[in-house]
Amino acid sequence: PSFSEADAEGEIYGSATLKAKNGDTKYGYRLIANVETLNLEPFSYITPVLASLQPEGTVSGQFDISGKSGNPISGKWEIKVAGLGFKTSINKPFSNMKGSVRLEADEFIFKDVESSLGGSSGTVSGRLTFKKKPSIFLSVDADTLNLGDIFMLEKPPGAVKAVKKRTEKRADSNTNWILDIRSKKGTLKKLEYSDLETSFSYNRRKFNFTTFKFTSHEGIWQADGALDITGGQQRFEGEAHVSGLNLRTFLPALWERLNKITGKLDASGRFTGNGLAWSRLRHTLNGEMKFKAADGMLKDHEGLADLFTIINVVPIFKGRSKDQEGSGIPYDAVIGNINIKDGVGNTDDTMLEGSVVRMSVAGDFKFNDGTVNLMFGARPFTSVDKIISSIPILNKILVDKNNSLIIYYYKVTGTFDNPVAKSVPVESLGRTIIGIFKRVLEAPARALSTVTDESGKPEADESNAEEE
Repeated sequence: PSFSEADAEGEIYGSATLKAKNGDTKYGYRLIANVETLNLEPFSYITPVLASLQPEGTVSGQFDISGKSGNPISGKWEIKVAGLGFKTSINKPFSNMKGSVRLEADEFIFKDVESSLGGSSGTVSGRLTFKKKPSIFLSVDADTLNLGDIFMLEKPPGAVKAVKKRTEKRADSNTNWILDIRSKKGTLKKLEYSDLETSFSYNRRKFNFTTFKFTSHEGIWQADGALDITGGQQRFEGEAHVSGLNLRTFLPALWERLNKITGKLDASGRFTGNGLAWSRLRHTLNGEMKFKAADGMLKDHEGLADLFTIINVVPIFKGRSKDQEGSGIPYDAVIGNINIKDGVGNTDDTMLEGSVVRMSVAGDFKFNDGTVNLMFGARPFTSVDKIISSIPILNKILVDKNNSLIIYYYKVTGTFDNPVAKSVPVESLGRTIIGIFKRVLEAPARALSTVTDESGKPEADESNAEEE
């Protein structure tokens, strides 16, 4: 017979059986059809996996399809999709899909189907397997991809309940998702990236990332870990690494006024937290990280005038690199460790080493409110103390009665992008903080110049040479 209804149009024939015995119902069916138009939305109720996909749009084609209790769909189906859309474990649904799909046995298979994903577009390949434990594999290739279309970086106002309900519905289907995503370029909030590669699985409200890699501001970023969204939360744990990050362009991209630091950064750490949106994450972030910035400059800053007064001089004793041009404090390396608890990062061993000055830093970076509370110890002219001692006026200013270069102390407070430094007398400091500074500032330069190996672990300099 032919048919024409609101949801379908075409020709169809087949058979079906339904048996019930002792409360146990079993079914079987076979349908053969030539479909001109078929609305997919009613199919959401056939199987749990289709319920999790919530398909929409129309298809056309020919199919010979059958099913029975325990194996609801199998057969052959060659179709063309137009305006096809479905939801997945990621933030935005796929939509406006165009291309061909075939059904073989218990798998839907598709390749290079054009698709939109939120504000992004590209092609999707993959397979949907209908078994006792259904699985879905998707491979996405995009020219441009906004990572906010993949991960919910901000929850829209009034959408919390809807998100939670949808998440629970997917979890009940017990569908195993595997996604491979590649993109030539795109955005991650304020950051632009290129060459994105990520692979992750999803099951029972948990994501597991085996690969997450991209390039941004010349730095290569890599991460792996897990994300648990049970109950609408976003609890994560994982490791992250970045190498070769250009601080000159990266920092102003996040904080417009934080444009006084140059150099290349390598950093690695392990982190936990609750929430992907920074407005929430900054209060729950925990973990530890180590970092090394090299070949850069701390440029003149009005709020740090006291700090620059004694050490802001032209370093005539050593040539400058491109990233050390201008007025400020050039450095060869900044090395340190930060321990983070509830959004507050603490360091007691951060050290800046340069030909003009050596500085040690201890205190807090308060990510939860965007402020700093730090103590700086500065020892000027670390590599030229012999020259200083021979210049009477500088010797009088910078050398103490023991013929050692004087250490100057500063307290730095304020916001990340507008810090303020004030000189403090040594008498006001406790023994612990003085001990930390002297241990770092009086050590030979080479003993402090650690590097990082490929695994991210510090590699000590085995040389015992003293500072010249």
